[in-house]
Amino acid sequence: GMGYSPSDIDDTVFRAAADTIYGEAFGLSLLWTEQATIQDFIKLVLTHIDANIRINVKTGLFEIKLIRNNYDTSTLPELNPSNILQLTSFQRAAWGDTANEVVVTYTDRNQDEVTIAVQDLASIETQGALISVTREYVGIREDSLATRVAMRDLGNVSSPLAKVTLICNRIAWDWDVTDV
Repeated sequence: GMGYSPSDIDDTVFRAAADTIYGEAFGLSLLWTEQATIQDFIKLVLTHIDANIRINVKTGLFEIKLIRNNYDTSTLPELNPSNILQLTSFQRAAWGDTANEVVVTYTDRNQDEVTIAVQDLASIETQGALISVTREYVGIREDSLATRVAMRDLGNVSSPLAKVTLICNRIAWDWDVTDV
């Protein structure tokens, strides 16, 4: 629906992602009514499954990249003084920039709106207060999946991560969003 040819999609990568999602029992129930753009609908699906779509700079094909903790840190490329030319910015998030509760709203199979909350008790203790964020997942129909997604999101919003901007040599020329 976006004017691209099916040959513009890396079918092998999309099928592998589909197999992973299937293995995770990550079923969604969504209806695209064409009131929203196809890009917005794709973004909605990607938000649910925690993924990104990108164009591979080597092949020129669309790929889907699932954001999962499925890598071996010993095999990852390393940025260090030998390949970093300049550190242009460094920001470390403070605890006050994080949340320690995620509230997820979804519609169950009976069409009832359901809300669940998950909390990071250590973060609540550290911050001395409950700091909540709310997420709505319109494609989720199962409590177990909503809980898993809430826990995933809690891990993301409760970590005080650092943000850096680096100028590197060519080691990172083909790195893209979601690469580890």
